[in-house]
Amino acid sequence: MKRSTLLLLLLTGCRSDPGLDDLKQFIAEVKQNLPPPPPPLPAPKVVKPVAFEVGGRDPFAPATIPSLAGEGSTGSVKPDLNRPREPLERFDLDALVFVGTIQRGDQIFALIKDPEGRVHTVRRGNHLGRNFGQIVAIYEYKIDIKEIIPEAPGKWRERLVTLELGERS
Repeated sequence: MKRSTLLLLLLTGCRSDPGLDDLKQFIAEVKQNLPPPPPPLPAPKVVKPVAFEVGGRDPFAPATIPSLAGEGSTGSVKPDLNRPREPLERFDLDALVFVGTIQRGDQIFALIKDPEGRVHTVRRGNHLGRNFGQIVAIYEYKIDIKEIIPEAPGKWRERLVTLELGERS
């Protein structure tokens, strides 16, 4: 009997402690002000694995870039590094905008707007862009430009780029 009486006294003592009423009230307030639980996370997407096939080539070996038809990386293709630079060669080709054409007699000129807002008059043979681009043809709605780009150390390759009217390259 002594045990049960002692247990009863302990339980009664905890219930009658006046300091716990404040704590119980605080806990009830906090439980009422809890934000709603976040929505459940969406199910993860299942990604189907794809097997890598080498295809007869070492994937870590440097890739060879095929040349464009009719153009190539012969030893004769290289930029003239000693020629004086033209004003539009300071800009990337994609920063230049073809804004129109002017025709005087049989000769057609293109109007190119640079990123600084200046409009330049150019003709076939003029250079523009940072990749040694040279205008090969001017049409009413587009300009064809031949660029000389590095293919490998010491090797160069030609590519044809078109700059269309009103669009950046």
